[in-house]
Formats: sequence, structure tokens, C-alpha cells
Amino acid sequence: MLETEQRSLSATHRNNGLFADYYLNEIVPTLTEWDDATLVSQATVAYDELRRLRERIQPESLDEAQLEEQWVKPVLDALNMSYSVQVKVRYRERGHRKPDYVFVGSDADARALTSEIYDPEQIAHALAVGDAKRWGVNLDQSAPGQRNPAQQIDEYLRYSELPWGILTDGRTWRLYHRDTSKYNTYYAVDLDQLLDADNLNNFLYFYAFFRKEAFTSGWLVKVLAGSEDFAQKLTDKLEDEVYEALEMIAQGFLDYRRNQLSADATTLRTIYENSLVLLYRLLFIFYAESREILPMFDNETYTNQRSLTAIKRRVAHDLDFNRALNADSSSFYNSLRDLFFAIDAGDPSLDLPPYNGKLFADRQHLFLADNVVGDAYLVPALDKLARVDVTENRRQKRVFVDYRDLDVRHLGSIYEKLLEYELAVADQPLMLKGQQYVPAKKAEDALKQAGQVYLRTGSNERKVTGSYYTPDYIVRFIVEKTLEPLLTDITGRHATLDEDGQWHVLDADGLVAEVLALNVLDPATGSGHFVVDVTSYIAEWLTALSLRPHDLGDEDELIYWKRLVASACIYAVDINPLAVELAKLSMWLTTLAKGKPLSFLDHHIRMGNSLVGASLSDFDEADVDVKAEKNRQRRIKDAEKRRREAEAAGQATLFDLD
Repeated sequence: MLETEQRSLSATHRNNGLFADYYLNEIVPTLTEWDDATLVSQATVAYDELRRLRERIQPESLDEAQLEEQWVKPVLDALNMSYSVQVKVRYRERGHRKPDYVFVGSDADARALTSEIYDPEQIAHALAVGDAKRWGVNLDQSAPGQRNPAQQIDEYLRYSELPWGILTDGRTWRLYHRDTSKYNTYYAVDLDQLLDADNLNNFLYFYAFFRKEAFTSGWLVKVLAGSEDFAQKLTDKLEDEVYEALEMIAQGFLDYRRNQLSADATTLRTIYENSLVLLYRLLFIFYAESREILPMFDNETYTNQRSLTAIKRRVAHDLDFNRALNADSSSFYNSLRDLFFAIDAGDPSLDLPPYNGKLFADRQHLFLADNVVGDAYLVPALDKLARVDVTENRRQKRVFVDYRDLDVRHLGSIYEKLLEYELAVADQPLMLKGQQYVPAKKAEDALKQAGQVYLRTGSNERKVTGSYYTPDYIVRFIVEKTLEPLLTDITGRHATLDEDGQWHVLDADGLVAEVLALNVLDPATGSGHFVVDVTSYIAEWLTALSLRPHDLGDEDELIYWKRLVASACIYAVDINPLAVELAKLSMWLTTLAKGKPLSFLDHHIRMGNSLVGASLSDFDEADVDVKAEKNRQRRIKDAEKRRREAEAAGQATLFDLD
């Protein structure tokens, strides 16, 4: 949640959203358990033992069966793990799954496990499930004839109802939790790299998290709970910072003299809308850089000079050293405009392809191209988005937020709340009372002076338009109940279901074509909460089928399917144009992939009033390309016809089947 130098952490761990990074890197080493003499002593023994073993057997040269016997099991022994192998776990009436390992508290418990579990209650005392693959396998992709490993461990967790799962190829060791495993959220270490590093403290990030005592002593529960609590507090702080940043940016537009803007109602509305768009742009870049979708660390000029990360570090330096900020200077705004243009149009010198999203196009947002926020306002506003205050050892310090670990839906909810507000200009000193500005009783209480802009609720605007934020559990329930029967029906026409509830796909091309022909519409999308979950649900379904498209490359299979689903199936409408842009942003962040354009959603998420009907004759003049949609449906049918003809002629299809 808070940023550290990610590349320097590659020697210790890679956290993919399971824990809060700042908690792992800064708080965990201060916990009493971390310096426990027994832990350090046992870790030292395991470290030396595994280094000697690795040198002797060279695990990268072994096949899968040899790797498990000569490397994976000895590593588990060094972690003091007790386990039973190849236990069939039956889930209610849905068949069984057979993880490689069921981890328990003692060797006696392991011996007591039967070869087949008929109810999760029979292994409720167990600690975790585990699965081992061959060295170097991509844990996020299915291989020909093989299941997607990440999807597989998620199934094992759901069937066993155990809280923790371990997935490894011998080199990479991943830790999953059942509550989030479906989102491919995990904590991982590169054991091979740790053994090379000659650093016992780094090795603790493996040993302390994967040894048996991590599960039995409550260590993992403590770190997870601490991370979640820490992350929630930081999210709450960031929400406050975003509100203040929006006010600063708006004031900056109004006060920059060359803009020559007045404070009338129309201009204030324009400033508010464009200040939000500027925030959307910054949010996208913070997120994309933190996930290295943009060329962070791959291009030195981008990383050290042109990136938003470089800009935010200059901002922090100027503020920390009390550098005077010129109200008439546009230095930082010009840097942002150059970055926005490079992202939109591409820049080969920065290894940036054109992303082509309207969010960054000057022609779509002429106000941002023609007006400026001066450094005096933009610098502190950027810092509000980049850093938050934390307390360590009773001392407060300001640290960078790591956007990589922020949930897209939580970010969406923060920004959706901003749609409830409008800009106003104070006619007297104001103070905050709860979430509202009221006249200040004392001068020292005033947060806003006369003439300054502030956010106020806009005449109950969101309630008038029927716009409310829908809780996560309601969204999940509606999405599952709507889509599961449709996807089950489609899959049943192109695959067989065995007695264990496992699909065996017979016609991958036909299945995918029919799934991608689904149209899902959210008629009042807001921040895109529903369409984000719909996209994830359908993509997870396709990933679980292990279809393995040929054009996957090195891409995460789940992200690949999310992008295809978003471009083929998802439609959304909102009456508020800012909500439309926010929904697009949420979808971009959900489907983000290196070098892939952003324009594929422009015609799928549109502004409109879903409460106003239209006759069929109105569609002749409507801003809806009916012909394009008919052509899309025809292309799907033609592709299916060509596939069947090719198959009849003995040619290969687009997918590798089990």
C-alpha cells in the first residue's frame, strides 16, 4: 500500500495484493516474532541445508517427478511441514479434487488422514493445501493438456474450505488465502534468488511465512489482519487527500493569471469537471507505473526523468526542503502535459506505444490543453495523491503510496463519491463540521477564506439521478446469479462434465465465440463496479477451462481474458459524463496490459439516460452504431463456420485442448 523500491525487493519477495507492502517491509521487521531467537536459529539451519542441497542436486535440471522428490519435499521438511499427499477432497455434491499436499499440524495427523475426504469437516483441522509443478512453469497460464496452476490452487482452497494454499514450481513459492485466491492474489518469493543472496534476513521472508509454525502459531493470521487494518486506514487517509487535491487543483486553475478564468457558475462547473479528469489521468498513471505496465525500470529516461514517479519525487523534495513555489510557474504542469501526450500518442524514445485512450487526448479535453495549474497549487496537490502521513515509533512521517496494492473497486468508490459534489466560492471564512463546510465561528478555525473554492454537495444531485454506490456483496450476488446459469449452459454445449465437476472442452473455438457473444449492460454504471465484477467473473470462468489461446504469449491468462471480455461483452451507460469516464478508467485498470491500447472501451461505455425510452424509429438518428453491432455478430457466426470447416478438413484450431 505504501511504496518502497520495488526492484530492490525482488531479492526478498513479491507481494501481489495479499498483504500490504509497507506493512511487510517496514512493520513486520519490528514485530517481536521477527527477532525471536528460535526462529532465527531454525532459519539459519534451513538456509544452510537448502543451499547445500541445491548445489548438490541442481533442481532446475530435474523433471517434475524428480523435482518433487529431491527438492520440493526436502524444502517442506526444512520448513518442518507435516503433510499427506494426493488426498482426494470431495466438495459437497460437486465431485472431488486431488491436491498434491494437505498440510497438517503433526506427522500423526498426516498419517491419520484417509486417502479420500468426503466432507471438508473431515480436514477442518488441517492447515493448508499445496500443489507442486515442474521447475520454471508459468504459474499464471495453462499449458497444453494442463490446468492453469493459479486457478487450480483456488479450486483446491474452495473444495477443502481450508484458509491457506501453497503453490510452487520449486523456485517460486506462492502463498494464497481462500478469501482472495480467485483474484490471483498471493504472496511470493523466489527461493532460488534468496539462496543466492547470502542474506539471512531476506531468507526470513520465505522461512517465516512458509514454515509450519507460520500456520499453527497465528503468524499468518496476524500479518494478514495487520495488513488489512493498515491498508484500510491508509485508504481512508487517501480519500481525504484526494478531496483536498481536487480543491487545490481547482483553485490553481482559477488563480493562474494567464488563464483569465472567472468564478461564475458555468466556469466553476467546467473547472470541476476538468479537475476530475486530471485526477483520473493521474490515478491511471500511478496505477500503471506501480504495476510496470508503463516502462518503469525498462527505459532509463522514462523512469528517472519523464515518469510520474520521477515527478512525484521532485515534488516531495521541493516540499520537504521548503522550496519556494512560484504561483506563475507552470513547470510541473508542463511536465504532466508532456507525459499525457506521450501516453496518448506514443513515444518510441521512451518505449511507449500509443495508448489512444480519449482520457489523455487534448482534443477531448481542450480546457486542460489551454489552461494551467501553477506550481504553487499543483505541487501540494500532487503530493496529496502521492504520499500520506503514517506514524512509526510515535513519530509521524510522510511516505509514498503504492498504488499497485489498491483495489480498483475501492479506488472507484473514492472517486465516485466526488461526483456528489460541486465547486463553490466561499463568501466568508468557512470551517469543516463533519463533512460539510459551515461559517467559521473563530478566525483560527477557518479552513477556507473568502474567495477560495471548496467542495459542497451539489443540490442532492446523485440522489436525484438515482445514483448510489452498491455494496460489494450485493454486486457479487447479482453477478453470480445472473451469469452462472448462462455460462454453464454455453459451456455444456461445447464441453463434457465429468463426475468430479470438471469440464473437458471439446470445442474451444465455439465455446469462446458463444461466450464473447454475450452482451451485458449496466444501465447506471457509476464507477463501473458491476461491469468490473462481470468482466472478472466471465474471465475467471474462461481461465478455469484452461483453453490456452495461441496468442497468449507471456501474458497472465486471467488478464488476457479480461481484456477480450471487456471488448466483446461489456456495455454501460450513465447520465453523468464524469461517471462514464470513471467507469472507463475502472475497466482500464482492471484489464491493464503492457502495450495494449485503451480505445477498445470508447464505444462500449457511453453517456445516456437509461430511464428515458425510445421508439425503434428513433434509432435511425441515435448515436448508436447498430450496423456495427450486426456486423460484429455476423463475424462471430462466420468465424464459427470457418472453424468448423477447418476442423472438418483436419486443420488446427486456435486453442490447445486438454
